[in-house]
Amino acid sequence: HAAACLHAGLAAFNLLPVYSLDGGEALYALLCLHFPELIAMRVLRILSLSILVITATLGLMLLVGPPHNFSLLFISGYLFFLQKKH
Repeated sequence: HAAACLHAGLAAFNLLPVYSLDGGEALYALLCLHFPELIAMRVLRILSLSILVITATLGLMLLVGPPHNFSLLFISGYLFFLQKKH
C-alpha cells in the first residue's frame, strides 16, 4: 500500500506543468495546437516558474519544519536550473 502511494505521488509530481517534466511537455504540445510556438513556450515558462516558486517555498517550509526534509527544495532547484538551459 505504501509503495502504491509513493508511485502515485511521483506520477502526480511528474504531471506538473513544468517545462522539463512530462506534464510540461504535454501542455506545450496542447498550447502549440492553439497558439504560435513562441507564445506557447512563453506561457509554459511563466507557468513553470510560478509552480517552481511554489514548490521551492514548500520545500523551504519542509526544511525549516521538524522533519527537516530537503528533497522538495533540492528537486525544485534542480528543475529551476533545467529551465535556464532551454
